[in-house]
Amino acid sequence: MNFFVRLALIVLTSFFVYVPSAGTLHALMLSTTVQDTNPPEAMFTSIYDNDYITAMPLLRGYIKDDVAVSVSSITFKIDDVLTPGVIYDTTTYIFTYQVNIALTEGEHYFSIEASDLAGNISSNEVYCKVSGTDLVVENVSNFPNPFNTTTKFAVMISKQTTEVKVEIYTFTGEPVRSLTLSSPGIGYNELEWDGKNEAGNAVARGVYFYNLTVKPSSGNPVNYLKKMVKK
Repeated sequence: MNFFVRLALIVLTSFFVYVPSAGTLHALMLSTTVQDTNPPEAMFTSIYDNDYITAMPLLRGYIKDDVAVSVSSITFKIDDVLTPGVIYDTTTYIFTYQVNIALTEGEHYFSIEASDLAGNISSNEVYCKVSGTDLVVENVSNFPNPFNTTTKFAVMISKQTTEVKVEIYTFTGEPVRSLTLSSPGIGYNELEWDGKNEAGNAVARGVYFYNLTVKPSSGNPVNYLKKMVKK
């Protein structure tokens, strides 16, 4: 084979392009496809674990996903019993459910579950309590504690009351500030203090006491005395 023939063969083979078979091409496409492995986010926003609720609450929450929620997959349960009637807004991603049969006194279990179009599943479970006739006050606290400028007072209430009042005192018992929450709701309630006295001046660093009082519509009020620290 002379020189010019060999040169022509080299030139021709340098322009050869590999064309994969259909099966090989499909495998290459699958290897470069991004798989959706992230489940949607499902969460109750109107109730919390160990929260007190009414016997017929309106439940709310959200279900959202990076791609799309499979609306037909949404399931809602009360006390592990499948309960139809959840309303889901695909624009706001908010779901609602109105309990229309009065729940009995005691603890109840709520769950919401949904999947996305790829089949990834997410759920949220919450245990709540329906109170009897007696007023129960729980989880009285303030956070953060110690605090720098502001702090929040939190309380769980088992039934409708007329008022939650927080009276703040110095370590020596001098009044500092009085805060009132009128018509608090059943369950979790909070009041925020900006760290200022009645005159609007920031209080000094140190130890303070607060008396949190829950006043029912009838019967005796419930009081809690606790300590907090301003840094």
